[in-house]
Amino acid sequence: MVGEIYCRKESARYASGTLRERTVIATKFSYNAEPGNPNAGGNGRKNIMRAVEGSLKRLGTDYIDLYILHTWDTITPAEEVMRTMDDLVRSGKVRHIGLSDTPAWYAARAQTLAEWRGYEPLSTLQLEYSLVERNIEREFVPLGVELGMGIMVWSPLASGLLSGKYKPSEGGYTGEGRLETVKGISNPAFQKISDMPPFACANATGKSYQN
Repeated sequence: MVGEIYCRKESARYASGTLRERTVIATKFSYNAEPGNPNAGGNGRKNIMRAVEGSLKRLGTDYIDLYILHTWDTITPAEEVMRTMDDLVRSGKVRHIGLSDTPAWYAARAQTLAEWRGYEPLSTLQLEYSLVERNIEREFVPLGVELGMGIMVWSPLASGLLSGKYKPSEGGYTGEGRLETVKGISNPAFQKISDMPPFACANATGKSYQN
């Protein structure tokens, strides 16, 4: 996964040096990558078109396998996003499309518009999910199953919490409630800190949901 705001665009440059036909490239747009330029951010058509051209150039490729809206900007209509991303697929610059960190209702509306208008449907939803952040199970997982969208997760280690990085005495960002959740997990794998990361990742990737 590469993106405009990751590693100051270096990740995209590294990707261009791989064997393209054996690589699945996913990248995202939304955040403003050019401070001071009001047209270099958001989910409007102008920025989507600007962003995809920049990504293709940095990646040194003719197409992107999976193009994802990075975050909901709260103002751009789903119709504009889906029409623009459909145009990118029809042009051959993008193969598949997805959303990340949008409300469930927005994802449902976008996928329904795709069905009604004949646009390219959403292939995936990328969302935060881990042993201490399971909110997507209530709405997004059933939504994905019903409307044909796969689930990709980010932060399966909960920003390092499930790696043993934080201790209860440190508090701060993690919150005592989240730390108590970790402490309360009874699986023997958590008896050793070194066992936590693979267990946490297996929890995030090992589930299968079907209609």
